[in-house]
Amino acid sequence: MKYIKIFENIDNDSIRSKYQKYGVENFYQNHFNEYKNPHEIIIQKSISFVNDNWNVNLNKVLDLAAGDGAITKQLIKIGLTNIDAVDPYSYKFYNTETNKKCSPISFDDIIQGSLDNKHYTTTICSFALHLLEPSKLPTFLYKMTQISDQLLILSPHKRPEIKEEWGWSLENEIVIDKVRTRLFNNIFFENKLNENNSDKEFEKGDYVFVINYIDYDEKFKYAIEHNLATISEIVYGSYHQDRYYIQYSTAKLYLDDDRENYRTIISVKKSQLRHATPEEIEQYKLEQNIEKYNL
Repeated sequence: MKYIKIFENIDNDSIRSKYQKYGVENFYQNHFNEYKNPHEIIIQKSISFVNDNWNVNLNKVLDLAAGDGAITKQLIKIGLTNIDAVDPYSYKFYNTETNKKCSPISFDDIIQGSLDNKHYTTTICSFALHLLEPSKLPTFLYKMTQISDQLLILSPHKRPEIKEEWGWSLENEIVIDKVRTRLFNNIFFENKLNENNSDKEFEKGDYVFVINYIDYDEKFKYAIEHNLATISEIVYGSYHQDRYYIQYSTAKLYLDDDRENYRTIISVKKSQLRHATPEEIEQYKLEQNIEKYNL
């Protein structure tokens, strides 16, 4: 579903004028500590709205062209901490502002393969992608389809134009205080999910994700929907209404940091399941081995 909603306007200074005055590299090296991000309030509104209203997976986020960390700080504020950040110019300032690491990686570095061994559920790019040279945009966006499942773009206008032939389909769009936020889905990832789930029955031992899980505790609901599990039992019949019992083998599903309260098995319907992709299963097994070695 695509829709646009307009909120009140806030005047903002353009960072482009500072690029023109000092040059991009010189600005970040010598003047960035004088800069106050005029978009931070709008970024807070936009990220909160997206998190509350859109079907976006923020389980593992790449903060692309992270700047002073405004995106990261808002994600942390709403309880999301699995974040990587890259910025070739302001990475030191980001470190200071967020107390998190930022790698000095540019758009060109990504095109050349600097993030080829990474995978993110969503990449967020705020007030930066429209600055990439138009000639490099198709190559960059195609490269991002190999790295990220979704792409969230914040910009002061409709640029850059993102075409479906570059691998991304527009899912949602909103304008808040003259800042446009667009959510794109990775077409190749969507096709892979459709192929993975089409006419395929669930069996005991399958690796799955739970979707549309209903729980009064939002933290537990989030933990369920963002952790891979296996089907431990399938019970058919009118009384059970074809319930699937899902086993979680990690201790990530706990409430209020009390490990005694976490639940490892839940019951769901078939319509609330999707098969995990081979890449997700591989990553899950890798994480399990890491956890074992860290015990």
